[in-house]
Formats: sequence, C-alpha cells, structure tokens
Amino acid sequence: MRSALCSSLILLLLFPCVALADTHAAASAAYDDVNTAIDSSSAGDTVVIPGEAKTWTTYVTIPDSKTITLRGSATIGGSGTLTLTSP
Repeated sequence: MRSALCSSLILLLLFPCVALADTHAAASAAYDDVNTAIDSSSAGDTVVIPGEAKTWTTYVTIPDSKTITLRGSATIGGSGTLTLTSP
C-alpha cells in the first residue's frame, strides 16, 4: 500500500498537469459568435460552427500559435467565401 502511494506521488510530481483539448461551440455562424469561440480557444482545441449560411463583412484571424481545428457545416460568404463541411 505504501509503495503504491509513493509511486502515485512520484507520478504526480513528474506530470503535474495534463493538457486536454477542448471543444468550443459557436452560438451561431455569425461573425461575432465564431470570433468569440475562436478567441476562447487554445492551441489544440476544436471550434464547431453550426450549419447555417451567414455573410461576413470582415475577416476572422486565427493566430498561428492557436493551431485550432474548425469544424462545422456553415457557408460563409462576403468579400471572400469559406465553406465548412462536416468531416
């Protein structure tokens, strides 16, 4: 019993935290909702955009450091067009 406890404590000291990826669902395919979901994400996370058509008048910028995944089935038109389809 004491050996198992010591082993557990050693593992906790060696690996104090485990980073897990989160999923952030945008409330809609609207620019503000998608941008909010992207802003609240971290590297490795997934942002899910619901399936609906929206027109944006500006761009969403995802910093290179985020390395997030965008998933969904939205069609976003405007000055440029981005179509996301479910994998």
